[in-house]
Amino acid sequence: MFYNSGLIKEENGEFESAKSDYDKAIKLNPKDEAAYYGRANCKAELGDIGAGIADLDEAILINPKEVSYVKQRGNFHYQLGNKNEACADWKKAVELGDAKAKFSIDQYCK
Repeated sequence: MFYNSGLIKEENGEFESAKSDYDKAIKLNPKDEAAYYGRANCKAELGDIGAGIADLDEAILINPKEVSYVKQRGNFHYQLGNKNEACADWKKAVELGDAKAKFSIDQYCK
């Protein structure tokens, strides 16, 4: 219930409220990888990209094969100027089947 509420709020741009709902979802189920992903995006939208990366780290620990988590973490690393980490994540995303991540590699990892 909290995850779905957070998702709707996130889609409506209500990032602080959505983050609160994701917090509650994670408290109820600390293995809710999707809630970590949603909360990561909210934290980034609220200006705390580093905390977003930490949440993506958690989501990836739970499900290391979910390409969207890895690709987004690469995007966040790039925004923070962590080019090596970004490129490593994008390369992993390609390995996991996201052909579009190759664009980021070609553009930013030379």
